[in-house]
Amino acid sequence: MPPAKRSFLQRHVLTQAFRRVETLTLVLVVLGLAWRAVRYGEGFPIWGDEGAIAVNFFHAHWMDAFGRLAYGQIAPLGFLWSEIAITRLFGYSEWIVRLIPFLCGTASLLLFWRWAPRLVDRRTALLAVAVLAASFYAVRYCAEVKPYAADMLVAMVLMALAWQTHRWPRRLGWWLALTAGSALSIWLSYTAAFVVAGMGIFLFITLRRQRWAWLWLAVLAVVAGGSFLLMYWVYARPHAQADPWYTSIFWRYAFPPMAKPWLIPWWLLEIHASEMMAYPLGSKNFGSSFTLLMVVIGGVSLCRSGNGKVVLFLLAPLIPALLAAAAQKYPYGYALRTMLFMGPSFCLLMGAGLSACLRRLVPRRLSPDGFRLTAMVIGAIAIVGMVRDVNRPTKDISDPQLRSAMRRVASLTPPGEPWVVLFGKELLYGEEVPPGKANPPRFQFYVLQQARGPVLWSPPAADVQPGTSGRVWVLAYLNQGSSPTRDRLTRYIEQLSERFAPGKAQVFPISGVGDARATEIDLLEFIARPAKAGQATTQR
Repeated sequence: MPPAKRSFLQRHVLTQAFRRVETLTLVLVVLGLAWRAVRYGEGFPIWGDEGAIAVNFFHAHWMDAFGRLAYGQIAPLGFLWSEIAITRLFGYSEWIVRLIPFLCGTASLLLFWRWAPRLVDRRTALLAVAVLAASFYAVRYCAEVKPYAADMLVAMVLMALAWQTHRWPRRLGWWLALTAGSALSIWLSYTAAFVVAGMGIFLFITLRRQRWAWLWLAVLAVVAGGSFLLMYWVYARPHAQADPWYTSIFWRYAFPPMAKPWLIPWWLLEIHASEMMAYPLGSKNFGSSFTLLMVVIGGVSLCRSGNGKVVLFLLAPLIPALLAAAAQKYPYGYALRTMLFMGPSFCLLMGAGLSACLRRLVPRRLSPDGFRLTAMVIGAIAIVGMVRDVNRPTKDISDPQLRSAMRRVASLTPPGEPWVVLFGKELLYGEEVPPGKANPPRFQFYVLQQARGPVLWSPPAADVQPGTSGRVWVLAYLNQGSSPTRDRLTRYIEQLSERFAPGKAQVFPISGVGDARATEIDLLEFIARPAKAGQATTQR
């Protein structure tokens, strides 16, 4: 009997090595890890949002995290302490300050790779892993100084513990691990509160007929709830009270229109079809509609196949998150970063949706090849992303120019000599910057990183004292956003010139996006004037 004729895909596209689903899944994981390593290894210059949180790591003490943070930043205590610890040990390079998010991002992908096949079949898990491996935002936030990558990892660990508790409800060890993990996770990730609450809802619904399980659910609620209240009262509450403009300005579009309930359905559709669902790609203004469609199809197909518990398990954290948004306490879908804890769930459901479509639309004989080809196409996004990051290793064209300028400034100023730094509208280090002014934080980060002597932030000219060599260096950050004006800089120079002789001056222009972002850094040298005879006699 002649052998069956192989399809075109089998003969020309798929190698023998990729015929096995597990092998191709591993290849996609390696591809996703490679993209994350490339973006991290490129060492992108620090940009505005990263600088705003990173300046808090310099010269910080452990208890400083409980006070108001510079630039109105809000971050979990565990993230801040881990960053303070690692920068104290290894310094403040771009790679060091981003190491914690990078480790969290890579660990999330590895955990997802091992976890996904426990919830769905092999082929669906293949597509889900491909989506997460090639998701731009999941890669981006594991190479930025932000806590969002930790949100995803903490969520996956909690969900893995909850799923095992659901599978083995009579094993005390899983209940203890889930309870302890829930109490600890509250301090590592703010969004862990939604995951803990969602997992509690899931376990209550699935184990409600087992009355003895109610005891453990009550213990979980008391321990996790107590940990959250303590964290909120001693740590998160002071931060939120110090920076109310987050809810009044940045987050107002992420709250459902409770005053106009007839608009809530449209708001829900728009918020879920926008950046919140950008897996593997997407954008605002319904730019993630395809992902939303696949997630819906995936949820329906899982319910029809008798896996409704899996759908409830994956989407349960959305319930407390939506309630928090209705109470105007958390931005639901404001951006993907604030909902990154839902990334694994959305990727699994999208994989299920793609799987359902392939099974229905592709002939059964070609179905295995269709799954492999779809996974490869998704994985190609990671290859394109790596090429792009290598060719353009920066978020904004002005970021590398600013970093280069500050390195040049450091090379021109001898060690130990003071820097007098002028930037912002009478702003000092640690004070609030008007919302939307993202340039000063990155400048401030590089000042702190590159300075080899004392740094004085906008001091009165009369208080400036020279270094051991009798010199002072003035750095003026000038742009049309939040910066000192030319007139103010001129007046400051005139005041210094009463006691110091002007030396050399250099200007470092920095390109921007539009005239409003045009920036330059002026480096001015001042040399102490010799004391007059009368002054010397008086001092003696």
